[in-house]
Amino acid sequence: MGWKKWMISSFVTASLVIAGAAESEAYAAKPAKLAIESAQPVNASTVKEYIVKGKGLKGAKIKIVITDGKASVTHYTVVQKSGSFEAPVNVSTLRDGTLTVSVTQIIKGQKHSRVQKKIIKDTKAPSVPVITNKGWINAKQQNAYAVQGTAEPHSAVKVSLSDGKQRITKTVHADGKGRFRAVIDARKLAEGEITVSAVSVDSAGNQSGQSKKVLRKDVSIEAPELLNEGYINAFNYEAYPVTGTGTPGEKVVVEAADGKKSVSASGLVDEDGNYEVEINTSSLKDGKITIRVKTIDQAGNESRMASVVLIKSLTSPAKPSIENKGYVNASADATAYEVTGKGEPGAEVEVTLSDGTNEISTVGTVEENGRYRVEADISPLSDGLITITAVQTSATGNVSPEATTTVWKDTAVAAPSLNALPAVTNQNQAAYTIAGTAESNASVQIIITDGQKSLVERTSADSNGNFSKTIDLSAFNNGQLMIIVTQEDKAQNHSEATTATVTKGQ
Repeated sequence: MGWKKWMISSFVTASLVIAGAAESEAYAAKPAKLAIESAQPVNASTVKEYIVKGKGLKGAKIKIVITDGKASVTHYTVVQKSGSFEAPVNVSTLRDGTLTVSVTQIIKGQKHSRVQKKIIKDTKAPSVPVITNKGWINAKQQNAYAVQGTAEPHSAVKVSLSDGKQRITKTVHADGKGRFRAVIDARKLAEGEITVSAVSVDSAGNQSGQSKKVLRKDVSIEAPELLNEGYINAFNYEAYPVTGTGTPGEKVVVEAADGKKSVSASGLVDEDGNYEVEINTSSLKDGKITIRVKTIDQAGNESRMASVVLIKSLTSPAKPSIENKGYVNASADATAYEVTGKGEPGAEVEVTLSDGTNEISTVGTVEENGRYRVEADISPLSDGLITITAVQTSATGNVSPEATTTVWKDTAVAAPSLNALPAVTNQNQAAYTIAGTAESNASVQIIITDGQKSLVERTSADSNGNFSKTIDLSAFNNGQLMIIVTQEDKAQNHSEATTATVTKGQ
């Protein structure tokens, strides 16, 4: 080759090399801007098609390499006219953990730039959330019902309430210990069965299985009925029975208040719909006591209050008086023996009569004038000492001390006896003595008659029952005289007559 040809050839070659070098230097000096835009974690739903996005030089070839430090996967794509690239990469063969995404931009066969980004691969689904709620949604809770439980720490928890037709959903985040609490307005849901469900989504986007729990919504309750009336007294104030009706199984809460202080007690409505709750009112002052009752159902709903105002009085009335005294005799009507006295107007008086073995009781009411009058059949009681007791119970139910007196029941008296009577002669007619025996201290009546004239004389038996009466019989006609003797005992019982006949002047 001549030197001219060599020089020309060398010049051309040098020019091409220089031109190529210049072009290469131009790419090296001004590389296309390369960036990785995607940085989302890889989760179970994206592991086979994890999208790598970025920007580069239009038409440039992009090499994507993703590695877990031991294994790697490679994928190629091209930058589109828009200057962006996007490619799905299957990273299922890589281990969970930190992955390195390397993107190299290749221009005309040369690697012009490379960028890297760290991402997280997490394909394990979080555990199913645990819902700790149970039981009921009641009227107080429904405006802001709190669903609580545990899930994967820091995961998003999607909570739903459904009545089968409507669903209400709210998403909250579990705290560092996995605890979550979602407050939901459940007023739009119908009463009845409510399904609570929850799923959690971790930071990689993996979703757990769904947990469910069935509750009941119950926001209505009927008020109980309160049947009490009257008084709180000395007999019941420590265990005053509050009674009424309600729904079987509901809790009954009773409150008693005197205006400054209150006490409470609780019980249950029985299967028949009745309740009785005893409440101790000893710490409340006498006077007006307001009793309030409410019921609480299984859902925790509280009813309206039923109330009544009673009077508390622990003051006992004074003991009544008994006016009876002396004797009960045969002339008295033993089937309607009357006991009288004084007491507190309006009070109930109970009178009891006893012979020591048998007892008769009767009840009456003290009239407005403060007097009472009761009758009792005392015919079953034996003759002898009768004890009468009386107690009065005030309108508040307090009982007075007992009043006591005694009377003597004496319903029988024997006929007196006469001693032997001599004939009436001129010698004894002016001082004729009639003698005999009767009850001790009895009043003795002596009647003498000749059929035309009569004479009545009286005397008394001594403590031994002996009596004697001297009478002037001189005014009577000669012939037969009849002597009739009766006695009246201390009870004013009248005996049968004892008779005798004597002769005068013959």
